[in-house]
Amino acid sequence: MNETTLEQRIVLEIRKHFPFLNKEDITLQKTFSIKLGHKKYEIDNMIKGRADIMIQHDGKPLAIFELKAPEIELTTDDYGQCVSYARLTEPITPLSIISNGKETVVLNTYTKETVDADYTNKEDFNKIIKNMGSIAESQLDSAINILLGNSKEVWNKIIHEINESEFSNIISSGLDLESPICEEFQIERESVNELLNQIYLDSLLILTGEPSSGKTNVIYQLYQLAKKKDGCIPIYINLEEPKSIFQYLANKFSGILYTPVSKDEFRYWLINSLHINTGHRVVFILDNISSSIETDWEEIYELINICKDNFSVLLVMNKQIYDDVKKIKGKNRLNTIGKAKHYTLSFLSDDEFYRACQMLYDDYKLCISHGGEYNPEYRKPDVLKMQVAYVKDTHLDDSSIICISGILNSDILLSVWTNIDDNIRMGYRKLAKYIINQGDKDKSIEKNILTYNSGILFCDSNDLKDKDIQILLEKGYIKRKYLNNGESFVYPALLNVMPVAAAYEIMDIVLEQSDDDELYDSLIRYSQLFPYPDLTADLMILFMSKRDEFFISSIINRLYYDEPTIDYSAPKHILIKTKKGILNVDYSKLPCIENEEDEGVLLGNTLPWLILSNLLAIPFATEDGDLSLWIEMIKKVGSFKNVLLRIANIPFDKITGYHVHSFPNRIQVVCGKMGIIEPITYAMQMGFLKVPEYMIEIVRWAIGKGNIPLIMRLSTSLDILREVDNEYIKEARELLKRNNID
Repeated sequence: MNETTLEQRIVLEIRKHFPFLNKEDITLQKTFSIKLGHKKYEIDNMIKGRADIMIQHDGKPLAIFELKAPEIELTTDDYGQCVSYARLTEPITPLSIISNGKETVVLNTYTKETVDADYTNKEDFNKIIKNMGSIAESQLDSAINILLGNSKEVWNKIIHEINESEFSNIISSGLDLESPICEEFQIERESVNELLNQIYLDSLLILTGEPSSGKTNVIYQLYQLAKKKDGCIPIYINLEEPKSIFQYLANKFSGILYTPVSKDEFRYWLINSLHINTGHRVVFILDNISSSIETDWEEIYELINICKDNFSVLLVMNKQIYDDVKKIKGKNRLNTIGKAKHYTLSFLSDDEFYRACQMLYDDYKLCISHGGEYNPEYRKPDVLKMQVAYVKDTHLDDSSIICISGILNSDILLSVWTNIDDNIRMGYRKLAKYIINQGDKDKSIEKNILTYNSGILFCDSNDLKDKDIQILLEKGYIKRKYLNNGESFVYPALLNVMPVAAAYEIMDIVLEQSDDDELYDSLIRYSQLFPYPDLTADLMILFMSKRDEFFISSIINRLYYDEPTIDYSAPKHILIKTKKGILNVDYSKLPCIENEEDEGVLLGNTLPWLILSNLLAIPFATEDGDLSLWIEMIKKVGSFKNVLLRIANIPFDKITGYHVHSFPNRIQVVCGKMGIIEPITYAMQMGFLKVPEYMIEIVRWAIGKGNIPLIMRLSTSLDILREVDNEYIKEARELLKRNNID
């Protein structure tokens, strides 16, 4: 019914039932409040074919009208709902009137009995009102039950209250790193709209993703979008700790309504609410499912089977749990979960990453150096959030822009380590110790290939009984895989956490060694067992230097003279085993190399120079301030004729825009348009920022020698320093430009 028709109906009904009332003393309220427990909810019940209106006289509730379209017959359910609204207003509305224009029923709100007296007479009406008594608590509970079973509006409002309560436990308005969701820091994810659309097509959806991929934030964005969508009722439940879903929601209802609610009552309300209006879609979002135990899944299956027509369940879990529950127990067949539509949330796509970069700039005056798009760690929302939190703590001038390194370094890893849960740190350190102990054992060539640079630990299910590791396995922070021969191994899901844990454990071993050769060999041997081995070793050296100030100087020369090996005649796609591990990398297979006919280039023993590159990012001098040794090392490592990249957990050929250039004499360099992705180039950039007067000498020397690799790296390191106002940097750029290198 439209607004005009409604007004006419109301005026007509009031004149019919209360002819003695003065028009100016009557107020029509199309919205009114009811009280459920200690909470008040606004009712705006105007839908097709019906309107609930409160009439006030002299500022007090007089009657609640439930007006229906003439073609709709009155039912006892209509009586119950109208009386329920009236009983729960403050003060209680004495009369409940239901009318379809042809038939009108007037009820005593207190007794729910029909008012038979002539209420059109003023004296009789006053007598009726005066004789109406108080209402029992049990009748108020009954009113609540009726509304929850029949009123989608009340249902929606209480569910909204539950959702807000649930999210309040895991959300913060500021950059609280301990909260999974920060309202201030939301990267818009592409999968949210697709999930919302799919909810209307499927009764069951699965969302999985790696830790740090942002699953809970995606769910929060989905919830925010869903509650704005007409007809969608999202219900968010965090199952990080296994719980009875129905009992949990019954308890929530009890807390809101201040009246006991059983699991069975909640089931009844749920089923009834689904049939109030078929245009509504109730969506249960079960987040952080952390158990694969069958009994914990019984109610999930019950939810799935309640009503598939206007009901959806979205299950959110890590892939390990999904793999455990997607098949029928004891059989190699997919069950209901395995057959459901499955979404895997990846780390930030190119578009999402660039949107995030724009947000960092607009909101925090923070930018990621060119080359950061090739840093897998910056594709993790949590890592970006940690960088923002660090910048906000140190950013003193709101007008200035802070540029953070595009290449992964020890500072980034330490910021991640500092802000993760203590249980994860403890579990990862224990895993690192297991891996180091395994590294001392003889392994097959296949196992050496798998464990090199990976953090993989070969073990049987019964080998890892440590409770801290078991907890991380259950939560997906440590993963398990099985080989075709039945063997299994575990490996870290958080690659940005493992290097710090490993560095601490390697340091404990090194502290027990007195022989310098043995110490150096242990550093190289154990570091290469972990993701980002150069940073693992770099962190270990930094930790050791805090105990022994001469430690760095004693190890730098060993790194310097332990040069990479190069074999230009090696065939493509081979790995060889040496005393220092499995050696690779075949860059000729990467896309966009100019001369694809070149034979493969096999690089070996690159780890020492990668470690050294990280250390060179901080210019070091002798006691009298001499930087000669640092300069020589920058020159030598920077002159290396092949690309010095750490092995990343995302293949570079899967990242848009990555390529290298081949020069005469088989020299390969990273394309200058990519930004800084080599640790040694980053060290040069730090040199220009900290000791530019020495870097200009390196530029002159490189040009004089015609040293193409060094010149290219120097040029790349200068590329994003265009706004730096320094005479040496300007001169260096001019020298390179005059020599046709820019």
